[in-house]
Amino acid sequence: MAEPQIQVLDHLNREVENIAEDHETRFAEVVGPDVKEVGKRFPAARNHPYKWTLPKGQRMGEPLIPERDWDLAGNRE
Repeated sequence: MAEPQIQVLDHLNREVENIAEDHETRFAEVVGPDVKEVGKRFPAARNHPYKWTLPKGQRMGEPLIPERDWDLAGNRE
């Protein structure tokens, strides 16, 4: 089984590689705990307890200008 891959900005990649080398460990061991924390903070949408629905429309009143002038008001000719 192949290990998952992530893209990291070059300067951050070098920094994490240096940390891993200093602590004689692997890149994945340095970033792993933070990746797990992200998963806790941002659960997958399919498991989200709140199901979002489109709000009901509501009447906003009469237009401020006649429909025939909408293109002109929107700077469209």
